[in-house]
Amino acid sequence: MNLTIPLLPVQRDFLKATERFVAIVASRSCGKSWVAILGALLDLLSGKNVLYLAQTDGAFYRGPWLHLQNFLREFNLMGRWSWNGQLKVGKLALGNGKSATFYYGSYVAFDATSSNSSGRGASEISTVYLDEFQLSKPSILAIVAPCQRGNDCYGNKIVPRIRATGTPDMASMWQMMLVEPAKYGIRMLRTKMSENVFMTDEQRDSMASVIYDEKLRKQEIEGEILIGDGATNIISITDFPRIIPPFSDKRIYAGLDMAHTGLRDGHSFAAIRGNELLAFH
Repeated sequence: MNLTIPLLPVQRDFLKATERFVAIVASRSCGKSWVAILGALLDLLSGKNVLYLAQTDGAFYRGPWLHLQNFLREFNLMGRWSWNGQLKVGKLALGNGKSATFYYGSYVAFDATSSNSSGRGASEISTVYLDEFQLSKPSILAIVAPCQRGNDCYGNKIVPRIRATGTPDMASMWQMMLVEPAKYGIRMLRTKMSENVFMTDEQRDSMASVIYDEKLRKQEIEGEILIGDGATNIISITDFPRIIPPFSDKRIYAGLDMAHTGLRDGHSFAAIRGNELLAFH
């Protein structure tokens, strides 16, 4: 199959990359989800099983899923495509009785801390795609990496690959890894909205004009990775007094901070004796 698709330089580099872990870290509207789902479809066509995750089911169906349907129609593949919405599994027939599997879902469903993680059922996956990966916990890899073993649809030994796309997020646990990507085995590709030649100046100006916070504009429009001024701190040093008075009471005090359930929330427990922190969970 010969495909002629106009691509931005960063999209071309993403599809051609051979490194194990490759991530596009860029501003909004740079075609990140679009090229990720294109890469997933190309993998399926070559006989590789794929796992594609987004931050929520809703985000997946509103973005990557629609891109996938458009590609299937454009490439005349609809007749070879089937899926089960309840199990979140798609199949692409390859001929001669073979088919490639497309697993999909959300980071919530694949939570590494949950014994009910739906990721435990996926198998023989060649490539994992993480859409808006900075909205996930890095521990997501503890679930998906063990799925990358065995053989592909044609019996070739799987060479594990991780492909991620996302906009920098000051509150993300991934943020510090992106400052030194090579240290963590990540090849990072960068671009920003102004380099997207498929957008008009009017569209770019419209987006930028409604973002009033300077740091947020740098993150969302320029794709900058912000780590200064406590951007990635969970607790700021300014929350604590500069001088801690003597504390002579030797009894042990415990404190519990209750939090809602959710992607990043969790309960916090601490125990102190005098000025000594005994435990923090």
